[in-house]
Amino acid sequence: MNRWASALLALAALAQPGAAQVPDPYATQLAQGLARQERLWAQEGYQRVDGPHAGGLPAGGAQRFSFLFHSGGEYRVVAVCDVDCRNIDLRLYDQMGNPIIADGAVGRAATITSQPRWTGPFVVEVRITHCRAAPCYFALNVYER
Repeated sequence: MNRWASALLALAALAQPGAAQVPDPYATQLAQGLARQERLWAQEGYQRVDGPHAGGLPAGGAQRFSFLFHSGGEYRVVAVCDVDCRNIDLRLYDQMGNPIIADGAVGRAATITSQPRWTGPFVVEVRITHCRAAPCYFALNVYER
């Protein structure tokens, strides 16, 4: 699928009634950011298995999403944020709330990778640490290979 078709599909998903409403031009920015990330991870054999999920948060705000990960899979969670956002972080927790991994990089994109030893629910926390004009919007996808 070409990059514009991927971006349009992601944009349509971000605008769906069941998803968090992300206004333009932010929805377009997020869709383009996710499409760029998807091209990178597809080259490494990853396929999207969930998302996009989106929302808006103030600086210091966090939102959690629950996903079912399977033992033996390699999962990559990728999040992007809008131009008003200066840093987005991801954290992964197991079903007991124990931290597994966190993204430590600074920037408008964050990635975490996990190879769970068991099948079960896992929680991904999205945190916006720096936001110039709240709310800062974000979107994330989950990939597996």
